[in-house]
Amino acid sequence: ITCMESTFGIPFVWFSLVRGPEADALRSAAADSRMLGERLNLIDGESLAFLLDGRTDPLLVNGDLRSFYRLLPPTKKYLLRSLAVVPFTLGNRLAGSLNHGDPSPDRYHPDLATDLLLQLGVGLSRRLGELVSGGR
Repeated sequence: ITCMESTFGIPFVWFSLVRGPEADALRSAAADSRMLGERLNLIDGESLAFLLDGRTDPLLVNGDLRSFYRLLPPTKKYLLRSLAVVPFTLGNRLAGSLNHGDPSPDRYHPDLATDLLLQLGVGLSRRLGELVSGGR
């Protein structure tokens, strides 16, 4: 996460995990990491699916982000005016999102291409699936 922040100049990066058995292993792994534990939010799957509008590809939003505050970690409060939400799956089910936030409303907006973020989501899904299943 800190590498993404420094390399790409992203002020705020955190995970939202769907409550449920798919994310239990991820939550326990994150609990072992102080950095991840502070950048983790739990959300119910229906709420995340609603925010993504049923999409499985990355979502870029700016402007009024009040409905997206549900993605914020409880111990962190970020001043956000634009947001990139990158969903990831475990076992072909929505398991959460990797979120990138910025105080500038121009950083992320719906007209930007999301090809690289889509690749990030696919790679993240694959790697997290390997970690959860104990594979390398």
